[in-house]
Amino acid sequence: MDLIAAGVSMMDLIAAGASTMDLIAAGVSTMDLIAAGVSTMDLIAAGVSTMDLIASRVSAKELIAAGVSTMDLIAAGISTMDLIAAGVSMMDLIAAGASTMDLIAAGVSTMDLIAAGVSTMDLIASRVSAKELIAAGVSTMDLIAAGVSTMDLIAAGISTMDLIAAGVSMMDLIAAGASTMDLIAAGVSTMDLIAAGVSTMDLIAAGVSTMDLIAAGVSTMDVIAAGVSTMDLIAAGVSTMDLIAAGVITMDLIAAEVRWI
Repeated sequence: MDLIAAGVSMMDLIAAGASTMDLIAAGVSTMDLIAAGVSTMDLIAAGVSTMDLIASRVSAKELIAAGVSTMDLIAAGISTMDLIAAGVSMMDLIAAGASTMDLIAAGVSTMDLIAAGVSTMDLIASRVSAKELIAAGVSTMDLIAAGVSTMDLIAAGISTMDLIAAGVSMMDLIAAGASTMDLIAAGVSTMDLIAAGVSTMDLIAAGVSTMDLIAAGVSTMDVIAAGVSTMDLIAAGVSTMDLIAAGVITMDLIAAEVRWI
């Protein structure tokens, strides 16, 4: 301390064999020690905290090179962005407790997070959209398993065909707003649509023929109630006996040119 008070430079004291620990005990600042050429490693060995080193403008890169752990750097307040810039891997950041949300805020892509082992569920919880997850290669099946709703999957652009292939039920698709037309285009049978509660009227509006409705087991009475004409029923192969049983009056049968045998 007397030597310092007498104006002996830090550099000369170090050259004369004064230890970093003695200099610190004598009140020399971390910044002055750095300016005198004391290495980050020596400062750490002398008990200087990571926080003091950061305050003295030692970079994250230098601290990492000196052996400071990612966990200590995070605890000392170094941002995820600075740690990434210093070359810390995604895996090390996650292992050190960096949250998915912090990693996203630091600009890490969904694809890199997945590659580092972040689960679809964590990504969803961190507000990554279904659209972004799909773009990053997450399968429809994984999205469903992670709790993404059928409605959100449809909104993200997943086709009815892919949803069906991933095991989404007809009832869920209908509840999520999939149209009868889309379901038919995806290969769903008339019989399955009926079983899922699609009305005869909706099936007709979606282009299902009278013949297909009858083949799927829709009664002549229901087909008539849905607005199918006697003429179309006859053309679809409905017998005169079935038409009469369904309540078609003689006048309508005659108008439809039924041949009475």
